[in-house]
Amino acid sequence: MGVINVPVFLCSLIFGLVYMYFSEPHNKEVIVYPTKDNSDQFQFKDKIDNCFQLQQKMVTCSSDAEEIPVQI
Repeated sequence: MGVINVPVFLCSLIFGLVYMYFSEPHNKEVIVYPTKDNSDQFQFKDKIDNCFQLQQKMVTCSSDAEEIPVQI
């Protein structure tokens, strides 16, 4: 251990870890709405690890239906 300077090594290790923590890219949440063209490309997993896909079914709109904005 005569070759490694322990205080310099620990300082550089701490500096490197702090730098990596703060320079980490922030995740951006992207919302994708499934359509009839791409619904077969999505699989969803719930909290208890059940996987499922969407099936399209035509229904009448209720009074509290939400309008989805156009994606650009």
